[in-house]
Amino acid sequence: MRGQMLGGAFGFAALILYAVFIAMPGWVEAIAFLWLTGHAGFAVMAGNPERDAAAKAGATASLTLFIAYLCSLTGGLTSPFLPWLLVLPADGALTRQPRMILWSAGATGFGIVLLALIAPTGLTTAPLLPAAETSLVRMLVALGAAAYAGAAIWSVTRAERQAQAAARRGALVFQAVTDGAGDLILRMTPSGELRFASAASAALVGLEPEALVGRSAFEFVAPGDRAVLSETLIDAAHLKRATSAEVRMLRAGGGYAWMEFRCDPVNDGAWGAEIDIIAVGRDTSVRRAFEDQLARSRDLAERANTSKSQFLANMSHELRTPLNAIIGFSDVMRQEMFGAVSVPKYKEYAGLIHDSGRHLLDLIGDVLDMSKIEAGKFELSPEPLDTTELIGKCLETVKVTAEKKKVTLTANLAAQGGLVADRRALKQILLNLLSNAIKFTPAGGTIEIATATKAGWFWLGVADDGVGIGEEDLKRLGNPFEQAAGAYTREHEGTGLGLSLVRSFVEMHGGRLEIESALGQGTTVRAFLPMTPQMTMAEAAQ
Repeated sequence: MRGQMLGGAFGFAALILYAVFIAMPGWVEAIAFLWLTGHAGFAVMAGNPERDAAAKAGATASLTLFIAYLCSLTGGLTSPFLPWLLVLPADGALTRQPRMILWSAGATGFGIVLLALIAPTGLTTAPLLPAAETSLVRMLVALGAAAYAGAAIWSVTRAERQAQAAARRGALVFQAVTDGAGDLILRMTPSGELRFASAASAALVGLEPEALVGRSAFEFVAPGDRAVLSETLIDAAHLKRATSAEVRMLRAGGGYAWMEFRCDPVNDGAWGAEIDIIAVGRDTSVRRAFEDQLARSRDLAERANTSKSQFLANMSHELRTPLNAIIGFSDVMRQEMFGAVSVPKYKEYAGLIHDSGRHLLDLIGDVLDMSKIEAGKFELSPEPLDTTELIGKCLETVKVTAEKKKVTLTANLAAQGGLVADRRALKQILLNLLSNAIKFTPAGGTIEIATATKAGWFWLGVADDGVGIGEEDLKRLGNPFEQAAGAYTREHEGTGLGLSLVRSFVEMHGGRLEIESALGQGTTVRAFLPMTPQMTMAEAAQ
């Protein structure tokens, strides 16, 4: 729009010079000068990129009518300014924009038709210019039109050469970048016809770029993945946004490579007005091989876990049957139900057999429960519980063991009720915590069990003044088959499943477990359970 700005400035300057050196312009001259000055407005309008096309079209139409106006004042179709109407279509053609070419030609045709229509009216029979000066003006106007046309042609030719040079530089830079890239870069049509391939094709596909250009990309994609690539290219072209696909590219020497392509639509006119797809592909074969290996390992682990669960279920059944018989018959012998045992040692041995059988049966039950929890097959059956009654029964169960070790049991129980939980799971939690506390508390020690309710939560704590647990052991305590190391390592019976079962049962209810301990200072274990299993920690925080 530089020409429009200069035209506007020329019209304003001409108006001032005409008024100073010739005479005050009449309404005919004033319209001409002001009309030419108004062209500066189109230059201002073109400053907005969104209005650039409208500004060009408006300027062309305005200039055409302006020249037609001058022609109507200087002889109509015989006016010396008529050649300028023929310059406008040529100016539009040089832009190579179909719309501007049609608009310029249409505006010129309209101006000529308009002059032809007003010629019979006689409005152009009295030319504004004197007859003696018509030849000189005609010559000057023709030279001006020729100069304008030459300048326009030179400007467009120069711009075209600069664009071609820039395109060549861009192509060289693009070639240098793509040659140095490890990724495969392809340019193709939405139908898959390859226009360009980077040098990485030799390493990734086994073919030089020249062997790929002009062929279909689908020739180098595994048959099972061609539909995926086709959908990706079509989506990128029609939706005009980046898409991606992971396909298998066939190698020239056999086999294939997994390639992940990012497909971006481009419309830079390098190969015409059609939209092309720039596809940047990265070799993901190593990642896919790792994922496949990981999937196989996961499958093997799941099958091994299933086999373990099945084995534990079968083992528990096979062991419980003879153990129940051993426990039952040893109990009969211990209680001398069918007569006195003449040798006291036999009665003692019967008692030991009975106690060992009960202990072994409890261990098998723990292992089976942990297996069910890990397999996600342990189901809770929540019900309203009287915690005071349940804790009392658990204390009675461990009372004999505590008395044998000369450990004192105390209870500080809240009177509130309302806990909804699985009876068997809560009983298991209590017995495991109490058994652990008795196991690791020396003679003369004290164990306290306490409960409370607060803000919809049931709090259960078991504290002892036993040997305690070291900081390093505390981090791993609660994992299956783990026992604390230290002075009592393997000095006490058990599989190490007690605290692990407690933690699992508490978390299955939506609660949490806290353990505080220090060597020589005892251990405190707290279990926090929601009053109803449906209540979560996040809901309680709200």
